[in-house]
Amino acid sequence: MGQFSVCAVLSGISAIIWRLYHHQGGILDPVYYQGFSTALLPILYGGLISVGIAYTLQIKAQQKADPAAAAVILCLEGVFALIGSFLILGEAIHVRNLGGAFLMLLAMILVSIPKKMLTETASQI
Repeated sequence: MGQFSVCAVLSGISAIIWRLYHHQGGILDPVYYQGFSTALLPILYGGLISVGIAYTLQIKAQQKADPAAAAVILCLEGVFALIGSFLILGEAIHVRNLGGAFLMLLAMILVSIPKKMLTETASQI
C-alpha cells in the first residue's frame, strides 16, 4: 500500500508540474478541470478496485497456493486480460491475440505436467 501511495503522490505532482509547463492556461483553465473530471472515475477504478482490491486479494491467495501453480496462473494474466477485454469491453480479438493466448495456455499445460509422468511416457515410447 505504501508503494502505491508514494507512486500516486509522485505521479500527481508530476502531472501538475507537466500541466503547468505545457498548458498555457495552467491549472486554472476550465478545460483542465473538464478533462480531469472526465478521467476521475477511470482513475479511481484503476487505483482503488484494480490495484487496491485485486492485488491485495492476489497476494493473500498466493500465500495459500502452491508456488508453482501460482506462478503458472500469474503468467496467464495476459490471457485473462484478453478474455476480459472481449467479454466486458467488447474489444475485437485478432488471430495474433489468439495465437499468443494459445501458446501461453500450451506452455502452462506443459509446465503443469509432472516430470515423472513425462519420463515414464518417454521410456514407454
